[in-house]
Formats: sequence, structure tokens, C-alpha cells
Amino acid sequence: MGTCMRLMQAAAARFDLSVLWLHHTKSGRDKDGPMSGGNSNITQVPFSVIYLEHMQHRNYQHLTRCVVEKMRGESRREFLYTLDEDCGLFKIVDEAEGLQGDLLYEIWLRRDYGAPITELVKTQDVAEKTVRNKCTGMAKEELIYSKKGKWWITPKGAKQLALDNATLAGAVGEWLNSQPVSQAKGGRKSGNSSKPAAVQAI
Repeated sequence: MGTCMRLMQAAAARFDLSVLWLHHTKSGRDKDGPMSGGNSNITQVPFSVIYLEHMQHRNYQHLTRCVVEKMRGESRREFLYTLDEDCGLFKIVDEAEGLQGDLLYEIWLRRDYGAPITELVKTQDVAEKTVRNKCTGMAKEELIYSKKGKWWITPKGAKQLALDNATLAGAVGEWLNSQPVSQAKGGRKSGNSSKPAAVQAI
């Protein structure tokens, strides 16, 4: 297999062509393990290794996760794309598009008992790392805060949620009115620690 692939690679370089190999994924592979099954030359010889996976998403009928596992001289990349019904071909989808609103909503639903990160990950159609990074970013903006291993919405986050989802404005208003005055002005709940929310969320 290695000899065959190197011959094709040499021929492509000689005539300034590209060769595309289509190969099955590794059966029962671990999430972080090699994506391609079979001979190791399949991933070692090519200049680039690309993995495609069909994704389920409430906002897109056709959504594909593209992972550029190896590109000579470049780092690993991952992005989502979907069919562009207006212009044809495809368009890149921001993986975090709408993610903030979705997470704020899920954390809002769990405002009385907190939202474990494991639960939040299950509610989203994106990678776990993306959800964790987004939560940390939202904490830096004081939309949410972390306490006892769970995420909680802040008054500022609740106000943002009401702006994004007008149907929740009434419920958010009642909740804000029930909060202590110092907390209802925005930001996270007061506590004994003086560390910023971003540090506590890590």
C-alpha cells in the first residue's frame, strides 16, 4: 500500500495533479484515536488527511463536520459546513453560531439547581471542547458563573437571554425582581472569593 501511494504521489507531483483517496473510517475507533482504518500508510504518506462526518443539527438539514487531521506545514483544523442553497456549493458555518443563546437558555432552565457541564454538552450538537470553551468565554463576560462544579446564570446573562428570546422576557423580569438589589444590577452573585469569574470557571 505504501509503495502504491508513493508512486501515485510522485506521478501527481510530476504532472502537477492532485490525487484524492477515499477510505473508510476505523471501525469502533476511540473519539481521539486514528480516524482511518487499515494500513498506517493511508494516513502517513498523504500530504493531507481529511475526515468528514455527517452531523445532526436543529438549524441545518445538511451539516458536515470537516476535520483536517494533517496538513503539511499547518496545524490541525476543524470546522462545519453546509450546502449553500442560495449560491450553490457550500458555506462555512461558525461552530459557535447561536451557541451562546442555546447555552444561556439551558442554564436558565436549570437556574434553581445549576447546570453541570456534562448536561450542557448533551444538549448541544457541537464538540464538548467547544461547549466548555464557550462557557469559559461567557463567564469572562459575566453572563454565567461557576459554583460547586455547575454553571449558573447571572442577571446580566438573563437580560441577554431576554433580548435574544422575547418570549422569556416576562419570566426573566420576574426572576430579576426576585433577586437581591446588588445582584439584580448585573454580574455574578456575590461570594467570599475575590477572584474574577473567568478564573473560577477554569
